[in-house]
Amino acid sequence: MRQALAAPVYNYPNKRSRILNLRQPARQVVRLVYREGFLAFLLLLLLILSLWNPSEVRHYGAYVHWKTLGTLLGLLAVTTALQQSGYFPVLARRMLQRLRTERGLALGLVLLTAGLSTFLTNDISLFVVVPLTLSFEGAGDFHLLGRLVVFEAIAANVGSTLTPIGNPQNLFLWHHGSLSFGAFCLAMAPLVLLLTAVLLVFVWWAFPGERLSPHALQAPEAAPDRPLFLGSALLLIGFVLLVDRGFPMVADLLVLGIYLIWRPQVLCRMDWALLVLFAVIFVDFHLLATLPGFSAWVHGWGWGDPGRVYGYTALLSQVWSNVPTAVFATKFTSHWLPIAYGVNVGGNGLVWASLANLIALRLARRRGLVGLFHRWAVPYFGITLALGYLLLAGVG
Repeated sequence: MRQALAAPVYNYPNKRSRILNLRQPARQVVRLVYREGFLAFLLLLLLILSLWNPSEVRHYGAYVHWKTLGTLLGLLAVTTALQQSGYFPVLARRMLQRLRTERGLALGLVLLTAGLSTFLTNDISLFVVVPLTLSFEGAGDFHLLGRLVVFEAIAANVGSTLTPIGNPQNLFLWHHGSLSFGAFCLAMAPLVLLLTAVLLVFVWWAFPGERLSPHALQAPEAAPDRPLFLGSALLLIGFVLLVDRGFPMVADLLVLGIYLIWRPQVLCRMDWALLVLFAVIFVDFHLLATLPGFSAWVHGWGWGDPGRVYGYTALLSQVWSNVPTAVFATKFTSHWLPIAYGVNVGGNGLVWASLANLIALRLARRRGLVGLFHRWAVPYFGITLALGYLLLAGVG
């Protein structure tokens, strides 16, 4: 009875608990900035440019290449669905179980990553292959797994070079150059063959022929979603055909409508931040390219020579990544092919030269991986930069 009549006890938050409650949103913001660091940098740049010239703000919508952004939207939906189907890790694991040496495992994973990147985009292919690689804990020590992740990042950049849907810079240049899907692939094929040949030599050198543990590649498999995989594969084919025929809006509505009715969770799991990132890139680098003093200085570099365009875009990719470089370079030259060669070769080198590199290292989350990446990626960039220049001279 005494308990029933007792006055209710209220727990008033003390000062310490109020401070902790305030820290939670702050920590979430810090995590978001860390996870989307490049986007945060571009938004900061946009803020500075907007304060510098406020009269331009009302024109920002006109600076976005909406056709490219719309194609990227549909492509992200389809490739996210293919990834979520869980079919690729199952197929990959069964294929890799036949490999018995470190070199064989590396060659298998590198070729798998490059192959997936041609139609899944380089970032989605890494979301498939890197977690698969890290599940092979019995395959070796950090140095083996770390090297595998490094070469998978390089392979993602190499494989995605071939097609317009392999990476964002190709997608933009495909629309910018008004090319057919086949014409773009045909123009990029010589560079892909060159990059692949050099990559295979690097893999052969970096990985010995030592035998793996017999249980290294054994791990439980999750049941794949076969209908989602097959349906999305057919959607990808139809999407590319519609975009290639000049109907990107129809392709988008078809893809988004089907997933909204059939598998709405796919739309929830898309990387929406990538769309925002791309839109901000269009605005930022249009504004940079039209700054009076800066624009005049860059125009003086001599953008009429394809060899120079190739060198500029490959090196600028080491400064502010290859996607912004592609957008920026089209403001100064109509030579799309040397831009495409330059930004794709330039994706390998410094870690921030390509978003794929950052994604691979972020997925791995291993200390010392940035240094290991540069130990292999920088020499690879130097060699392919020189050979790519000779190739472009021969092709041109």
